[in-house]
Amino acid sequence: MFELETDQDLRRFVGNHASALRRSTRRHSEWAADEIEACVWDRMRGHRCGLAICPRCARDTRLRLLNWAESAPHSEAALVTSYLKSVAFGDLCGADLERLKRNFRQQLVRGGVGMKALGGIETAWEAATSSWLIHAHHIALDLQPEDRSRLKDVAKSLSRPRAIKVQPIKEGELDYTATYCLKLGLMVSSRSNAKSRRNFRIRMPSAPATELAEFLAGHGPDDFLFPIGFRRRGASIELA
Repeated sequence: MFELETDQDLRRFVGNHASALRRSTRRHSEWAADEIEACVWDRMRGHRCGLAICPRCARDTRLRLLNWAESAPHSEAALVTSYLKSVAFGDLCGADLERLKRNFRQQLVRGGVGMKALGGIETAWEAATSSWLIHAHHIALDLQPEDRSRLKDVAKSLSRPRAIKVQPIKEGELDYTATYCLKLGLMVSSRSNAKSRRNFRIRMPSAPATELAEFLAGHGPDDFLFPIGFRRRGASIELA
């Protein structure tokens, strides 16, 4: 199985995340910083803070997504990247994740796309425009040729060029592709490397890192999960 972050990695990440929160002037940010530190260092003896900004809680959710991807029956898979919305710097905390998910699902329905997919929502910092690009990565299972064609039609209806990209997932790459779909950290970008089987992380500048920390602290990690075509059962889904 793909190796997720070690406990040592989590303790290194939580310092950066807590520092970003403590630079914030928003209410509850200091509380959130204390919570994620207590969670990662296990000061509460098994207590989990349940915040998306927490490296430990994020890892737990990423592991669940990985297990879903490995357990779902399929013969082939593709990585589908969809660009959902551009948000100006300073406005990220107002982004409505549930509305973005609902709107994208409706676009797929209107386009006749019937794919089943597992993935998550992420934010990417675009320094050239000082804006956030909210996007989704999905592992589409047994994507049919007609759905590939219909995805192209859906992409044409969106404002951003190449709004939807489909890439094949090679044999043996499913595990680290699943972790690439949901990262939930303070980074500029991340790319998977087949040889090292790890995701490379690049720390983002101070001001956008603080805004992203505020945004993540306002959500649980499960808020960023984005299954399509599967029935949810609480914290799980029906894979069959």
